[in-house]
Amino acid sequence: MHEASQSVIDSVVKWMETFVEVPHPSFGDLPPCPYARKYRLDGKVKIIESPTNDYAVDIWTTTSHVLTDWDDKYEAVVVAR
Repeated sequence: MHEASQSVIDSVVKWMETFVEVPHPSFGDLPPCPYARKYRLDGKVKIIESPTNDYAVDIWTTTSHVLTDWDDKYEAVVVAR
């Protein structure tokens, strides 16, 4: 389950669909992450929103909690603001 507002979830999913999952010449015409689409469709990507406006500090705090409480249910976690 995501821990983010719907607008953040929608933004991250759009970014994945329009960039991360799309072939790009810089990556030999492969997507930046060839696994992203499958992971997203299989529910293996968790999106977490940093809870405060102090992005520089909070991103590291949130990421630290993700790492401490890692759940092998997910292949990737996106921490967004």
